[in-house]
Formats: sequence, structure tokens, C-alpha cells
Amino acid sequence: MKPLKNVFVTLSNPAVNSIVLLRQKMIQSTPVLPRLGFSLLNDAQFEDYAMFVKSQLTINASSFPDLTPDMSTLSIDLNNFQVAAVSARTGAKTAIATRNDARVKLECTLTYMANSCSEIANGDVTLFELSGFEVRSKPTPSGILPAPSNFELTLGPVEGTLGAKFKRVKNSRVYEIYFGQWNTDPDTWTDHIMTTGSRSAIITDLSSNQRYSARCRAIGAKAIPGEWSAVSTMKTY
Repeated sequence: MKPLKNVFVTLSNPAVNSIVLLRQKMIQSTPVLPRLGFSLLNDAQFEDYAMFVKSQLTINASSFPDLTPDMSTLSIDLNNFQVAAVSARTGAKTAIATRNDARVKLECTLTYMANSCSEIANGDVTLFELSGFEVRSKPTPSGILPAPSNFELTLGPVEGTLGAKFKRVKNSRVYEIYFGQWNTDPDTWTDHIMTTGSRSAIITDLSSNQRYSARCRAIGAKAIPGEWSAVSTMKTY
């Protein structure tokens, strides 16, 4: 199987397969759990938050060596969001969609970076707070979202691609679609995409004339993974 090159949301940290697995790790074992709460912030507040974290990490760079992702990635994602947010003020649907995608991308980058800062701090709350991220107590996972219904793979727009359709899950933020060879165990699949909706969910860079299977789950505001959908299978052309 070819590696994914273009996904609906490109995650900044290639060493971690999923933002959801990362948040699970943070909840279960991270010594200092970052308080993120992106869903409570409007675009202006979210921009201020990202800029503050960037400034603090720049000032205290010596305290956080080898951040993953690095500061250049944060700068690029923040700039892209700022530009997209300005364009979205026109009210154009395409501009708003671009702004939304840029925000999800920046949220992912900040989440990975918060976890990296926590690992570097290794339980030292005072050190961790130099990053600009806040600390919160570990939450008790609750409110598991149901599985997306009517999940179905479809032929993609070009050779070596597949589309994915499903019904929206209430209170979801993003969706994860994991896929692999049709005759393999779903629990072994590592290739995946993340998307904010079903209309633009396209899996790319697949082998031609090959049968694949996939399943989908919704992610809520607390980044807790929901239930898996039924597995769907489709052959590329």
C-alpha cells in the first residue's frame, strides 16, 4: 500500500498515528495533562491562545528542546489560520470552509505540541507552565459518541481513490476513518484519514484494482473516540 500524501487533515507529527490515540495517552498516563478547551474559544480567542503559546515557547526555547512538532510547523499553521480567518470574513462558503480546515489543523498541531511539552516537563508543573499551556486535572472519560451510521465506501473521483459516506454524529468535532486490505483484521489497520465531514472524505494513493475495507468513528469535543461503524468494503479502479 502506498503511503498517504494528501488527507483532509494533515497531521503535523508523523511519529504519532492519531490525535485520538494521543489524547487517550495524555488522559491515561501523561504526568501533566494540558488544559486545551479549543471548542470553547471563538476564532479571535483561539488565535490569541496560539500566539501566546508561540511567544512563550520562543522565550523559553531552551526549556523545551526537540519539540514535536517543531516551532516552524506551529508558525506555518498559525499563519495559515490567520490568513484563512481574514478571508472568511467575506462570508464566502469556500473561504469559511478553508478557515475551518486551517483551524482543525492548528488545533492538531497545538495538541501534539502540548503533549510534547508535557513529556519534556515529566511531571514538573512549573516547567510545563513555561510553555504557555495550562494544566488541568485528569478527566473521567464519559459521553462516548455513537458510531456513524450508514458508513459506506464509494468509488473515488480518480484511479486509486475511494470516497466515504456516513451520517453526521451529533456533537462530533472530527471523524477518523481507518482502512486496510479487505481481508485483514481492522484492529491492525494503521493507515487513516481525519475529516470534519463526509462530503469531502476521500482516501487517496491507493493501489489500482485493489479491494479495501474501512471503518469510521466520531471524535467529540474532549477528543474521546466514539464507537466504530460497521466495516465497508470497495474495490478501486
